[in-house]
Amino acid sequence: MFVLNSEARVHIVDISNAPFARPDIEQMKGALDYIRLPEEQRHDPCGANYPIRGRHGM
Repeated sequence: MFVLNSEARVHIVDISNAPFARPDIEQMKGALDYIRLPEEQRHDPCGANYPIRGRHGM
């Protein structure tokens, strides 16, 4: 699963070949809907900024 942010940058990567390790699509949708809300509509102590964390390298 690859999720791009509004800047068309990869924000989330989840690669799994085991069905029990795959994220639940409904839970993922709910989380993405939440972080895309305007800051004033969220009750988040961390603020509205959800930066890309980490990096992938092989």
